[in-house]
Amino acid sequence: LFGKQRARLPRVILGHSQGGHGALLLATSFLENLIGVAAVAPWSSKTKYGDANTRFKLDSRVESVDPALVAILDASIAEHDVDSHLSNSGGLKHWMIRVGTNDQVVHPFYARRTSRLAATICQESVERIHREIPDKEHLWWDTHNANGGGCVNDPEMRAFFAKTLTSGDVH
Repeated sequence: LFGKQRARLPRVILGHSQGGHGALLLATSFLENLIGVAAVAPWSSKTKYGDANTRFKLDSRVESVDPALVAILDASIAEHDVDSHLSNSGGLKHWMIRVGTNDQVVHPFYARRTSRLAATICQESVERIHREIPDKEHLWWDTHNANGGGCVNDPEMRAFFAKTLTSGDVH
């Protein structure tokens, strides 16, 4: 759809893990008709995603890297730090951030931190849900029942989407 037809479509962004990070990035930068975001096991910056993106950690020559170069490299990825840009999403009406309490890839602390920051910028009328699912790891399929839809499609997620998409909160 193009033009005015496209502008009227409400959008809810969903992502898990790196996709959760992407959903939060979109929520901080692409607000045209965006009404909700659901981020499951999200990470707030590239360097906080497990051990996969830790810069200079295992480099045997790290002590010889010029601090100015480190600053330039840090600046090159700073735009992908969700927490730094979260204030841009102040108009978003529906938030859900979920994480398993046993997540070994992205520690639940990062979801808690992002939820706390979102709470400081959100208006009182905003639906903001932070849920930590007991005994679940980074990716789960069975939330409460076998084959229950798991982290991105269980009854709680479906209810969030149904409520959000019928809320009439299109801006």
